[in-house]
Amino acid sequence: MPGLVCYFSGMKDLYHLSPGDLVVWIIPRAHEASILEWIATYALRGPVSVLDNGDRFEVKHLMRSLRRHTHQMTETLSRIRATRVSTGYQLIRILEETPAEVIPHILLDFLALFEDERVPLTESYHLLGIAIGHLHRLRTYAPVVICLHPARVQQPERAGLADVVLGIADQVFTPEMPRVNSPARLL
Repeated sequence: MPGLVCYFSGMKDLYHLSPGDLVVWIIPRAHEASILEWIATYALRGPVSVLDNGDRFEVKHLMRSLRRHTHQMTETLSRIRATRVSTGYQLIRILEETPAEVIPHILLDFLALFEDERVPLTESYHLLGIAIGHLHRLRTYAPVVICLHPARVQQPERAGLADVVLGIADQVFTPEMPRVNSPARLL
């Protein structure tokens, strides 16, 4: 049910998604290796579709993750359908052309294209609405994972874009941040 938001501290539940799930994964840029680990794990099971909206898909790091799990690199890599997207209009076109099939979809840095200040704010919201319609279509047969980074302060007028995405999520995942202990005080 869209709008039902559950916060999890960790990734365990991200590995057990089902068709119909539309989840948002809020992850700081410093923890992006977790996303590649998730993609590698899903690729071991079968095909996975990756839409890279912010030029964040680091193949070198993905290869490291895969090597930890398998020696069948070519076969596993062939299951990853990665597409780089550079504009909101291109994203819409790609989503329109993406068939609804049983392949998990992950969208990296989803809001990067809508936060582009060269695109008028009303147009960004319009394009986001179209994209969300396609994501609802795709989730019918496979889970959809939308990766967001914590809000940027530079564009407060675009902060509502994240609220729109969070509003359609069945679940919101946030990474468990390690606790930082205060340094011991010296006398």
